[in-house]
Amino acid sequence: MKTFIAALLVFILAACSDKPATPAGVLPPEKMKLVMYDMMRTGEFLSGYVLYKDTSVNKVGESMKWYQKVWDIHKITEADFRKSYDWYQKNPQMMAAVMDSVMVIPTPPLAQPKTDSIHAVAVDTAQRKLDSGRQILLRNRERVKDSVRRKRMLP
Repeated sequence: MKTFIAALLVFILAACSDKPATPAGVLPPEKMKLVMYDMMRTGEFLSGYVLYKDTSVNKVGESMKWYQKVWDIHKITEADFRKSYDWYQKNPQMMAAVMDSVMVIPTPPLAQPKTDSIHAVAVDTAQRKLDSGRQILLRNRERVKDSVRRKRMLP
């Protein structure tokens, strides 16, 4: 009787689990999150720059080439990804958790260009030219105003 109650208790605890455990051969949620993030970024790159700019490119071949680079970076195969993706689609709670965590991955900040003496001088001389051009325009504007005043005063 004690073994029956213990077995029943273990069964109930296992049934109440919120998240199903990932089976063997399926990427764990943390790794799947990173792979999905890179796959989405690759898709955006393809649709925004590669496939959009060159209409003569083989869309399927080019896409597979870029996706293969993602799989190589994460050291998985296409079959591993497809198997994992299918499993996550069949388990919507896990897929939602992965996709929600993908949305909060911070993007790396854009690299700030280093300033050196050449750029500093170029910016400085450009600003000087702009300032001198403004001064010339202001002087010409004053001359025009003076000439208009003189013409009005003459008659």
